Amino acid sequence: MSGAPHLSAANPNADCGCPEEIWIYRNIEVTIHFEPDGAIDAFFDAGDWQNDMTFPPAPDHEAARAAAFAWIDALPTEEEYAATLAKSA
Repeated sequence: MSGAPHLSAANPNADCGCPEEIWIYRNIEVTIHFEPDGAIDAFFDAGDWQNDMTFPPAPDHEAARAAAFAWIDALPTEEEYAATLAKSA
């Protein structure tokens, strides 16, 4: 893993006004959109792939961020992924 998450930007969403944050973690840009009910929509962008997920309501923004970062932590590293591909070949 490449260090701690780094906050790149934090602004209200231009369309709905909900708070949004853009983080960089493990070379993945994560846009976290905080919904009024405590849920988050997270958009993950690693350049050559993107993914989006909705996470259930969390008690606060810190817990919501932790859920998004934990999802990234569960991804394999490039080395782990390459080893998996090598085993299946």
